[in-house]
Amino acid sequence: MSSNLYHRLFANFLVFFSILFLPWWITMFVVAGSIFFIRSFYEVIIWGFFGDALYGTHIASPYNFSFLMSLTVVTLFFVIEHIKKEIRVYEK
Repeated sequence: MSSNLYHRLFANFLVFFSILFLPWWITMFVVAGSIFFIRSFYEVIIWGFFGDALYGTHIASPYNFSFLMSLTVVTLFFVIEHIKKEIRVYEK
C-alpha cells in the first residue's frame, strides 16, 4: 500500500474518533486539517452526515434545518479546496 493511502486511512480514523469523543469545535479543526492535507478528501462529507445523524438537533428557525454539521463540512470542503488550488501547484 502506498503512503497516501495510509494518510487517508489515518485521517478517516482521526475524523471518526473526533466525532465520537471530542467536542464539535475540535472536530471542525480536525476536519479542516484533514481536508487541507489530504488530496480530494471527499469522504469527509459522509462524516458530516454521520455527525448529524448522531448529534444533530433541530435549530429553532422557520426552516427547521437540522443538518448544521453537514452544511459546515460541505462549505469547509469547497472553501479549503479553492484555497489549496490558489497556494499549491497541482499535477493533473
